[in-house]
Amino acid sequence: MEITMPYIGRALSVNYYKITGKGGRHTNKTRPETEDWMFQLGDRVREHPEYPELFGVPVIVELNGRFVDRTSTPDLHNLGKVIMDALEPVLGINDKYLEFRSGKFELGCIPPELIISIKAR
Repeated sequence: MEITMPYIGRALSVNYYKITGKGGRHTNKTRPETEDWMFQLGDRVREHPEYPELFGVPVIVELNGRFVDRTSTPDLHNLGKVIMDALEPVLGINDKYLEFRSGKFELGCIPPELIISIKAR
C-alpha cells in the first residue's frame, strides 16, 4: 500500500510535533495541525483498496519524500514517530511491531509531499 501525503513542515518532526509548555518543555499534547495530518493519514489508509487485507507482524513502513530544495528537506527519520503514532490505531498493531525505514527523497517538487509505503514483512 502506498499513500501520498502533503509535507506540512516541521510540525511533523519528532522535535516539534508536541506543544511546548512552560519552560520550553514538550507536553503530551499534539499540535492541532499535526493531529489533523495524522487523522488524514489514517483516513487515506482506511480508504485504500488494500486496507481490508490483514497485515502480519511486523509491518514495514517506508517513507520517501519529494521536496522543493535541500533547505526544505527534513530528516525523514525524524518524521517516523508521527507516522507510526498515526498508523498504530488504524492498523490495530502496536507501534513496536511497525518497522520504520527512511528511504530516498527527490528535489524540485512543489508542493512537497511524503510517500508512505506500508507492507507486511
